[in-house]
Amino acid sequence: MKRREALRTISIGAGIAVSGVTFSALVSSCQNEPDWLPDFLSLEESQVVDLLLESMLPKTETPGASELGLVRIIDNAVNKLYKAKDQTDFKGGLNEILKRFKSENDLSETDTLKKEHIDKMTAKYFNLPEIERKRLGDLIYTDREEVSDNDMPEYLFAKAMNNLRDLGIGSYFEHETIQTEFLNYDPIPTRWDGCIPVSNVGNTWSI
Repeated sequence: MKRREALRTISIGAGIAVSGVTFSALVSSCQNEPDWLPDFLSLEESQVVDLLLESMLPKTETPGASELGLVRIIDNAVNKLYKAKDQTDFKGGLNEILKRFKSENDLSETDTLKKEHIDKMTAKYFNLPEIERKRLGDLIYTDREEVSDNDMPEYLFAKAMNNLRDLGIGSYFEHETIQTEFLNYDPIPTRWDGCIPVSNVGNTWSI
């Protein structure tokens, strides 16, 4: 799947917003940690999150999520930026993701999810019919206190998937490798042309 197509298929509403400056600092702080172990996620959760991010942002002509180590950034961001109640919901959402993905792939609780299982589920989730996308979008933006017990598993699942999507895309474009090697990058800009054709801009600018 081409990068543009991968991003274009991600279409359901956002979850939790964080400060761009704060998030950028976190991205820079955990890109090159050797022998990394997650602080917030369990090992199984980190492996599944890594596969999910790679499924959303696969390696093409540019590096994929796994190659860039985006799971480290997500673990760091949720651990340091999320409030306790949002961390609880995120963990609950990951639990729903694990249960649902294993159930729909006929796996037991102790079985390990593999790349083909993740790819199958993300393709299904991010290509839902319009009416279903709208229903989930409405559910995500519902105040948690107003979500019924019956809808809570779906709420946690959808919210976690969308938070992973948003954090994944944000950390991808904030990553030093992408900014400096694949986007136009000028750390000391000297001019600004506000009225030029888009065709003259060339590649997307990271800074």
